[in-house]
Amino acid sequence: MKNNIKKTASELFSSMMRVSLLAIIFVFVISCSETTSPDNQADVVIRTELSKQTVSKIDLKFNEQFQKSNVDSLQITKVRILLKEIKLHKEAESDDSKDEKIKVGPYVFVGDSTGKYFDLANGVIPSGTFNKIKFEIHRFSSGEIATYASNSTFKDFADNGRYSVIIEGNAFKSGVPTRFTYKSDVTANLSLKFPNSIVLDDVNKNYIYLQINPVDLMKSGTFVFDPNDTTNKNDIDNLTKSAIKALKK
Repeated sequence: MKNNIKKTASELFSSMMRVSLLAIIFVFVISCSETTSPDNQADVVIRTELSKQTVSKIDLKFNEQFQKSNVDSLQITKVRILLKEIKLHKEAESDDSKDEKIKVGPYVFVGDSTGKYFDLANGVIPSGTFNKIKFEIHRFSSGEIATYASNSTFKDFADNGRYSVIIEGNAFKSGVPTRFTYKSDVTANLSLKFPNSIVLDDVNKNYIYLQINPVDLMKSGTFVFDPNDTTNKNDIDNLTKSAIKALKK
């Protein structure tokens, strides 16, 4: 009888010890998850795309501007822009030095006539409400050429021209297409305001799209700039700097 009592007490003690051990493990796991969890950290993905592929045809056959323009429509098939140092600015923050950096880069903005998006960069930053995205249209220094010349993504930007913008497409005059590749070494530090402030949360992935409408690249008012005409370079470069828009989807 005593043996049975001792056995029962021993089993009860062992059972209590197991329960206590499980409780301790549970508390430890919860404690660890609280100290190492990604709470309040937003997972951000930056994507790029063209919002439209063709600059609408302008009927200028009997207009003086047609003679100046040399083209009546453009088809943009691909846009690539070398970017660096993508940052997001919190709405309530007045100090620009506290901008949240996604990644330094470099990266290449890509948009083409397929209409699909391209992943540009991703990173984790503190969640919150943001009203601006900032980045640099970058030109490789002469010292960077060797680093990127054999990289399939960057090699077209890492030649002796050290271009920052490459736009490909067709220019039409009287329905006849002429292939063009426009290259520029323009640089700029851009700060783009979102149409409305965006909230980046710690629940789901947050997707930010950088978009270009080709109409904004080579058209001003009713004037279509011929990318094959080198006298249009400054105009196209200025349009390029203002053509990129940002929004959250």
